[in-house]
Amino acid sequence: MLITQASNRINSTRQAEFRAWMIRNSLTYVAIGKHLGMSGSGVLRLISGKRMPVKRHAQLLELGVPEYLLPYPLDVPRGPKKKNASPSA
Repeated sequence: MLITQASNRINSTRQAEFRAWMIRNSLTYVAIGKHLGMSGSGVLRLISGKRMPVKRHAQLLELGVPEYLLPYPLDVPRGPKKKNASPSA
């Protein structure tokens, strides 16, 4: 429980710093979303998460977003996990 609370505080601090960075650079979630080809709410979801796709992470870095403001870049496979085929005897 304590780890979750600490993680939430770090996330909210990072999000607040990201919002401050956007204000300093006269950007909005919608404007960033247009550069990424997605909606402003999609950008907010990316920033709010603990990880984001590597492609989006790279795109945000290209826009000049400092890396410490971004979640960890990690591509997570979508869909159900594949079952291991058991060898036939």
